[in-house]
Amino acid sequence: MDDSTLVFTIDVKKLVAIFFLASITIVTLYTYTTALLAFIAPYPGDYPLDVTSSGSYTTDNTAESSFTRGETVRIKATLEKGTDYWTSYPDYTSYTSFSGTTSYRVFITILDLNNKPVKFYTSTGALSPGESKNYQTDMPTTSSFTSGTYTAQVLAWSTGLPDGVSETPTVTEFTFTIS
Repeated sequence: MDDSTLVFTIDVKKLVAIFFLASITIVTLYTYTTALLAFIAPYPGDYPLDVTSSGSYTTDNTAESSFTRGETVRIKATLEKGTDYWTSYPDYTSYTSFSGTTSYRVFITILDLNNKPVKFYTSTGALSPGESKNYQTDMPTTSSFTSGTYTAQVLAWSTGLPDGVSETPTVTEFTFTIS
């Protein structure tokens, strides 16, 4: 049996090249991981935009959850931008303060008993930290409306990122009945 020996010779140029490639790889992985973690939303309540109130009302702005056919259902929602929040990344003492305006599109959708949209409202806006804005849409009910429980959903969607990202913790949802 032949004893073979494999010898690697690393001169200064190869060592510098290996160190340079290793450094680029580490920086790239760190940057990529940090960018991915930036898209992980903080805990609920820590979002820049929040639907702070929503509900169904009569046309004279009285809160109501039961309507008869022929009445108009008014859906109202208030959207607010936070000022700051605490986050758990990288540890529980990280603090983020929002600055500048956040552009968004607010959606209000009313779904019938079969979860099919019967009313869709959208509007755009921009809020600065601590600001809030009210939205409302009216839905006249006719005799063609089926009696039962309808669902209203409110969501704010950022227009700042190319793919769009939800800027509210969840879809705010509530129900009302039409008889």
